[in-house]
Amino acid sequence: DPEQMQKQMDEAMKLMTGGNMMESVLEKKDEVLANLEKTGLVSADELAKYKADPAYFEEQMRGAFDQMEGLFSDPELINTAAESMSGMKDMLS
Repeated sequence: DPEQMQKQMDEAMKLMTGGNMMESVLEKKDEVLANLEKTGLVSADELAKYKADPAYFEEQMRGAFDQMEGLFSDPELINTAAESMSGMKDMLS
C-alpha cells in the first residue's frame, strides 16, 4: 500500500532529519569519517576537506539529509518503490 509506505517513510525521515540524529552525526564526526573512508563513498579529496573544515562537513551532511528527505517525500518515487516491492513479493510467492 503506497499510502502506508509513505507514512512509514515520513516517520523514518523525521527520525533521521530530526535535530538529534543530525547532532549525533556531528558529534561522531570521526566515526562518520572513518566509515566514509572505509566504504569509499566519498573521494579522498572530499574526505580531506571534511577533516580539514568542520563547517564544510556539517554543510555537506545537512545537504545529504535534506536530499534524502526530498527523495522520501516524492509520492511518485514511493509509488514506484511500493510497486517494485509488490512485484518482488509476487515473484517470490
